[in-house]
Amino acid sequence: MPNPTWDRAYWNKYGSEDQESIKRLFCSEVVKHWKNRTVPTKFDYDESWESGFDNQAALGEKVMYQYIRAALMGLVLAEMSGGKSHVIGIGEKGKLTEYGVKAKPLSEKELFSKHERKTKKARLRRRLQRQ
Repeated sequence: MPNPTWDRAYWNKYGSEDQESIKRLFCSEVVKHWKNRTVPTKFDYDESWESGFDNQAALGEKVMYQYIRAALMGLVLAEMSGGKSHVIGIGEKGKLTEYGVKAKPLSEKELFSKHERKTKKARLRRRLQRQ
């Protein structure tokens, strides 16, 4: 990993899963992108590249970022905000995960009820400020 924060984000996301299968998946993704001369993006398509990667390890960092992006952003934001900020990641098959200092699976019901509580508090706060 490029730095300790990336390492923590990786373990937040994949800590309890089978590490060997994750390594195989990651290596196959790097090889695929190397052969196709592409870089994954946060969108549902890959971008091509002509130069810039001397070896698969350099490309691997870009590939890894796409896999841990939500966990990494959640960890960084949580650290900057004293644990108050989180990032919601949407995984395969629509699985929702809240990333902060730790990862927490979420149901749609939990996500919307949490948002609704925050919205109600914000409305009440604004109403009290106007008075």
